[in-house]
Amino acid sequence: MKNVIYIIIITIYLTLSCKKSEVKESNYDQTNIITGWFDSILNPSAQNCVKYASSLETSLNDENFEVSEIEWQNLSIAWRGVEPFIIKDLRNSFLAFRIDTWPIDTLDIKEILNGNDLIDEDFVNSLPSDNVGFYAIEYLVFSKHLEKNENYYQFLKMLGKILKNDLVRTEEIISDSEEDFKTAKGYTLSSTIGQVLNQAPQICEEALRYKIAIPIGYYEYVSLDDKKLEAWKSKTSHTIIYHTLKNLKNIFYGVGQSEGLNDFLISDDEKDIVDMADEYFAEAEDLYNKLNTPLYGSLIENKEILTDLRLSFKKIRSLLMYNVAPTLGFTVTFSDSDGD
Repeated sequence: MKNVIYIIIITIYLTLSCKKSEVKESNYDQTNIITGWFDSILNPSAQNCVKYASSLETSLNDENFEVSEIEWQNLSIAWRGVEPFIIKDLRNSFLAFRIDTWPIDTLDIKEILNGNDLIDEDFVNSLPSDNVGFYAIEYLVFSKHLEKNENYYQFLKMLGKILKNDLVRTEEIISDSEEDFKTAKGYTLSSTIGQVLNQAPQICEEALRYKIAIPIGYYEYVSLDDKKLEAWKSKTSHTIIYHTLKNLKNIFYGVGQSEGLNDFLISDDEKDIVDMADEYFAEAEDLYNKLNTPLYGSLIENKEILTDLRLSFKKIRSLLMYNVAPTLGFTVTFSDSDGD
């Protein structure tokens, strides 16, 4: 019996030793990537969010809704550069849920518009996340059928104020965490690259499932429905998909002279994975360019292309999870539990 136990122990030791020897030591300086991410994507996107949210708040206070529509769209685009970096202190703040929750509960919002509650800052702060944020503002600003009563204007003004405040706080958290963001190197789950490689597949999953699959009725439990499109009121669903893809690509390749994950892979002689990424991103961009936009009102004619685009996002997600992360020595804890 002791001999059997001894053999088992030796076997386990040899197995672990083999696994340990397979881990590659890289001399690549991760600072080049994470500094580029912060300076070229995250920080300017956060600053733009504050700028557009401030302009949006002003236009809502002035009841100049033509300007509100433009500033809302600018804000929506800028936010896509923050999404891949909802990590660390920003994730723990839960501000992202207050800023960007889709879908919203329009029944709740209509009750507020028709109710007798005092709509002040405390009241709006007490509401659930699917009653606030920029999608609640989109619903109110772009809806033409809603009664423009006193509650309507007051609710919009409060939503605009709180959204601006939340984005100011978001920018402050990002600014305060700059040093930690740029210096958290290594291969642990707390490293910047490790956390982004866990967040990016989630962004892919949200795109392929909620921005594409559910609206086109891809799953058996849903039917094709334009009103399932994210930002269908503003008819900017396609813009959100485009900028989601653009920022995922910027993470992989870097922006301008800044480096990306492709440089890390090439430094480790993993050019084949970069070639795979080239193919997947080019495929996704080509499919997007074939869409007839806006998507609202044209889902049926776009269904085949969107089905293929959904698959492209799935390929990019799998590439990040199963090729890029483990090859570079990072662990991804996000899992697609239903195999979508």
